[in-house]
Amino acid sequence: MGSYLRIAGCLCLALVIGSCTPPTLRERDSGPLLDSQPVYDDNGPWHGSLALLTPDGGTIPVKTLRHLTSSEGRFGGWSAMTLDPDNGLLTALSDRGYWMRAPLAALKGQQPPAGLPLQMAALRDQEGQVMTETSLRDSEGLITLPNGGAIVSFERSHRLWYYPPAQGEQKSPVQNAAQALPTPPGLELSPYNGGAETLDLLPDGSLLVIAEGEQGDSQTTGWIGHPQGPWTTQAPDVTWQRFQLALSDQMNPTAATVIPGPDKIPYLVLVERSFSLTFGFRSRLSALPLAELLQGSDQPLKARPLADLSPPPLNDNWEAIALDPRPDETQDPTLWLMTDNNYNSFQRSMLLGLSLKAIVAALQHNDG
Repeated sequence: MGSYLRIAGCLCLALVIGSCTPPTLRERDSGPLLDSQPVYDDNGPWHGSLALLTPDGGTIPVKTLRHLTSSEGRFGGWSAMTLDPDNGLLTALSDRGYWMRAPLAALKGQQPPAGLPLQMAALRDQEGQVMTETSLRDSEGLITLPNGGAIVSFERSHRLWYYPPAQGEQKSPVQNAAQALPTPPGLELSPYNGGAETLDLLPDGSLLVIAEGEQGDSQTTGWIGHPQGPWTTQAPDVTWQRFQLALSDQMNPTAATVIPGPDKIPYLVLVERSFSLTFGFRSRLSALPLAELLQGSDQPLKARPLADLSPPPLNDNWEAIALDPRPDETQDPTLWLMTDNNYNSFQRSMLLGLSLKAIVAALQHNDG
């Protein structure tokens, strides 16, 4: 989280957040239960439709908005997620160093809402031991690799770690000992809570890292990492290419994913967020043609605002995004987002499904 949360933490919210701190970190990989309740569903008996507003006055329909809870005290704080369309499993990462995997069908209410098992595990360090020090387990970004391994980015102690694929009876790659990746040059200069918040795997296999930066900054730094070999039980070397991303409206990036835009041209969709004591959390989606990112530039790249995520009941701390390319019953793929509830009883862990067709139409209108 950025420095704006530190300000709020100095006030009364700190008491609430502190009272909601999860149990002492321990290793347990199965057993907790999941509950998913609708806040909104376009197939439900709701009064009127729910949609995001675009800068030109258009709308992006909301397919579903779910409130997620669990009997597992570690559930929450979701800062990153990925989705495997082959098996329909959603994997999420908490900023307290926890890994979670659950069927997307259960999370979006297509299976019985209660009593469903979900896998959870705690991140390990480079010696294979469960991390216990808070400053070391602030995990913010997640990549799940085609080989079954994972890459995790951390704030406070700024770094990227590779977890080889799970073996034997392991349920998660994060149960393996971590391997340090070469640090993007300059990442160590990031603000204490403004490091590698955004992490994604690009279509060509390169890595995308964007620092959150400080709220109010005019730009932040990003990197594209080029692996110098395959991901196996050992991490390859990675070379880094730096770029600058322009910031506006007090917004900072928290997550990104690539989608097929107009004419199937790939776009990078960013989640951006701000916080103030007056207005609380504000969030939006922005977009950037992937070609602009990959071609390199001496000037800061400018993502175009795409949609507002701030009106009730959507307003919260949106931090994670992933695309499900599988078409639904209307032949429309879905863009999914999740919130980080900060283990705060005044916030929620929410899952939001958006129409990809409508997002592509909005991109086409903006570019036109």
